[in-house]
Amino acid sequence: MNSEGLRRRIKSIKSTAQITKAMETVAVSKYGRVLAMEENFGAYMRALERIMRGIGGMPEERAEARSVCYVLITGDRGMCGQYNSDVISLFEELIKEETRPYTVIACGRKGEEALTKRSVPFESFDMPDIPDGLTAERLAERLRRLRAGSAADETIFVYGQYKNVLVNTPRAESLLQRPEEEEKSSGTEYIFLPDREAILKQIEKLYEKARIYSVMLSASAGFHSAVLTAMRSACDSSDEMLERLEKELSRRRQGEITTEVLELAAGADRQTQ
Repeated sequence: MNSEGLRRRIKSIKSTAQITKAMETVAVSKYGRVLAMEENFGAYMRALERIMRGIGGMPEERAEARSVCYVLITGDRGMCGQYNSDVISLFEELIKEETRPYTVIACGRKGEEALTKRSVPFESFDMPDIPDGLTAERLAERLRRLRAGSAADETIFVYGQYKNVLVNTPRAESLLQRPEEEEKSSGTEYIFLPDREAILKQIEKLYEKARIYSVMLSASAGFHSAVLTAMRSACDSSDEMLERLEKELSRRRQGEITTEVLELAAGADRQTQ
C-alpha cells in the first residue's frame, strides 16, 4: 500500500473510531442506569419474597405443565459480541428437545429475525432498551391470558443473565422459579383483611410482575454491558491499528524525503560535471 492508500486507510479508521467511541459513551450511560435499577430492585424483590414465604409459600408452576410459553429476550441490534447468538443458541436447543405444545414471545428484533429465518411462529413484544414497570405489567397480562386459555401452563424466560460487566450467562428460567438460596421464614404472624385468599391473590400478581421486571432488568444490563465491552474493544483495536499505520506512513514519508534528497543531490552533481 502506497502513502496515499495509507492516508485513506487512516482516515477511514478514524471515522469508524469516532462512531464506536460514541456508541461506547451511550452504552456506558445506559449500562449505568440499568445496573443501578437492577441493584435497587433486587432489595425490593428480596423483601417481596420474604413476604410471600411468610403468608403461605412461594407460588409455583403447575406440577404437570402440558403446554409452555418461551419468552425469548434479545437485543434490538448487534455489535454486542456473542450476547444475542448465545441466547438464541440456547433457545434452539430447548425447542429441539421440547415435546409439549409451545408458544414463543420474542422481545428484541434480533430474536425476531432469528425466529423468522428458522420459520418458528412467534408473537412480538416491544421491550425498550431500559425496561420499566409498565412494560413488565403488559407482559404479565399477556402471560395471564395465555394461562387462562390453557395455551401456556408454564412460562420459561430465555435470556442473557447479567453477572458482571464481562460475564453474561445464557439462561432458561421458569417465571415462578424459586430463589436458589431461600431465607428461613421469620415466624411473623399476619392479620389478613379482608381475607387471606384475597390478599394472597393480589400479592401473587404483584410477585409475578416483579419477577418479570427482574428478568428484564438482568437481560437489559447484560445486553448493555456486552455492547460496552464490544465497543471498548473496537476502540482499543482502532487505536492500535492507527498507531501502526501512522508509524508506517511516517516511515514512508521519511523514505520519500530521503529519495527526493538523493535525487536532488544527484541532479546537482550532474550539473557541476
